[in-house]
Amino acid sequence: DESLYNECKLCCIKSNEIYHKAVLELDRRFSKQSQTLIDIIKQKKSLNLDIKYRIGAPPYLHMYENEDDEKPKESRNVMSWDYDTFIDYLNTYLSNSVKLND
Repeated sequence: DESLYNECKLCCIKSNEIYHKAVLELDRRFSKQSQTLIDIIKQKKSLNLDIKYRIGAPPYLHMYENEDDEKPKESRNVMSWDYDTFIDYLNTYLSNSVKLND
């Protein structure tokens, strides 16, 4: 599917965009089935990541230009991301993310 390929390819493209707020939106079922999501949610405070639970929602990371924005500037499906990918992405694109070492 071309749209899936294009969405996937976006992660590889370097962007100068820096965001000031990140929200992980997902159904609670996903937060219990994925070790990566369990680990990320446990570190939400140190990552400056907000968590929003919504029934039926696959895991999406919403990135906001400003703290008070209502709509995200960018959203990414993070279902297949591993821990390192998640941390690298936040460290690269979230202005107030704490740099974590594995």
